[in-house]
Amino acid sequence: MILFNRVGRRDLLADEAPLAFTPQQAMAAISIVAAIADGTVTDDEVARIVGNLADKRMFRGQRVDDMGRLLNGVSKVVQQHGAADVIDAAKHALARELRETAFALVADLLYAGGHIEPREKHFLDDLQEALEIDDVLAIKNRG
Repeated sequence: MILFNRVGRRDLLADEAPLAFTPQQAMAAISIVAAIADGTVTDDEVARIVGNLADKRMFRGQRVDDMGRLLNGVSKVVQQHGAADVIDAAKHALARELRETAFALVADLLYAGGHIEPREKHFLDDLQEALEIDDVLAIKNRG
């Protein structure tokens, strides 16, 4: 997997607790990793992530500043642990239906501009494999 390699990430210490997320953190983390797939995160992408997450039942009633703290927190975790470990931990925090929802949110985020960069396409392919998303569902979400 191109974007999920471990090059450049720090090795986890043997006595360090394994990376674990709540379902809310996992959804946010997958979205953040997707946003950085092309190397940059735009204000529009952040706004779209906040909007997409806010529409989900698990985030209803959460204030915007709380959502901002959540996204900042998971961004730091991505920087510390790398995309591969973050996606793996997120996968384990989400039931299958929520993994499918996360994939759909990412597809929406990446295709929002009407086109997708090659690096983002590779990321989406890797994410599909990592989250164990069926091909039929993946094709449906890619429009």
